[in-house]
Amino acid sequence: MNIIIDTGPLYAFFDSNDQWNRWIIETFAEIDPPFLTCEAVITETTFLLKRNGIPLYGLFQLIERKDLIITPVFNTQKSQHYIRSFIDTYHDLPASFADACLVYMVETQKDSKILTLDSDFSIYRNSKGQPLPLISPDLRT
Repeated sequence: MNIIIDTGPLYAFFDSNDQWNRWIIETFAEIDPPFLTCEAVITETTFLLKRNGIPLYGLFQLIERKDLIITPVFNTQKSQHYIRSFIDTYHDLPASFADACLVYMVETQKDSKILTLDSDFSIYRNSKGQPLPLISPDLRT
């Protein structure tokens, strides 16, 4: 199974004060790496880590060990069209560029799930109108 990781869980893993830190550490312990993500998620994560004074060393270490693999996404006409259409469809949420890239990844990576803390992913649908396969905590608490 391919686990595609969103910004929230990646950030929470490195911030011991984050409310989801324990959940993501326990979740990571149950899943064998590597995890997949996109450049947009790395951009968001590094911004949040730096803004909160958390060193980037751990994130880069995951990448260098190949426990976190960055997949180029916005590099074909097909992906660009899909991502633009997705953002247009969910403009009222609003869907971020990173969200759209992850949804594209889950549609094009066989046997994959998105690991997220973002409740919007429970609203998003794939191109066939079906809910996305997710790993996420009960976000109602």
